[in-house]
Amino acid sequence: MKKRCKSSIIFSILILSSLFLSLTFIDAACSLGATPLGAGAKVKPGTEVLVVWNFYNLYGDRTTHISVTKTSGPDWDIRYEPTFHEEQYEISGVVTPMNENLAVENSSVVLEIPSTIPEGMDYVKHPSKDGYIPVKTLKIYIKVPANAKLWENFGFTFQAKGDCFTEPGAVIPAVATEMKVNITTTTEFSEKKVSDKKGIIELTGGIIGANLTTGLIAFGIIALIIIVFLILKMKKKGKTNFSY
Repeated sequence: MKKRCKSSIIFSILILSSLFLSLTFIDAACSLGATPLGAGAKVKPGTEVLVVWNFYNLYGDRTTHISVTKTSGPDWDIRYEPTFHEEQYEISGVVTPMNENLAVENSSVVLEIPSTIPEGMDYVKHPSKDGYIPVKTLKIYIKVPANAKLWENFGFTFQAKGDCFTEPGAVIPAVATEMKVNITTTTEFSEKKVSDKKGIIELTGGIIGANLTTGLIAFGIIALIIIVFLILKMKKKGKTNFSY
């Protein structure tokens, strides 16, 4: 009887331990929010475009480690601030590396923006509630080539992937979001004729010169025919007079 009771206690402890571990795993949530999801700019070739991407973590219970990459778009020079780098974190007593651009801790909506905002952070208005969302900012610098064609549209897609630790060396399956960026090349307004007055005069002069040359040749040929005709007529007349 005592053995059966002891076995029941051990079994109950194991069940409770398993339940606790499963609840701990279920509660581990990784959250990633971002704004804006689209941006656009009209710039001259040779300009560097700055796009600010804001990230927040309202619904997770872990820090979200974010890495940003370009998934589509022209092969232009692009740099990120912060850059993609490796950080070391102590996870449950074990130092574990993580590759990221930035890390976003869990936060909540605030009713007022603090007077002092740490570098790399900002606040954006909540879309449906009163208050502001604390965000961490990532700056994307896109260099438009100096030889880029004017009045062309160039589209980019950037992906932000968020990872969260569950235990040393293990992460929750990544969450991700995207931002579309459209860049149109432009320049200052100007208006001028493609051919100036001098060019038109030279073109007209060339046409007149060609017509004049052709006319002179034709006139010379006609004159020569008339002269030959007169000479032949005079010879014929001379022969007629001699016969008398």
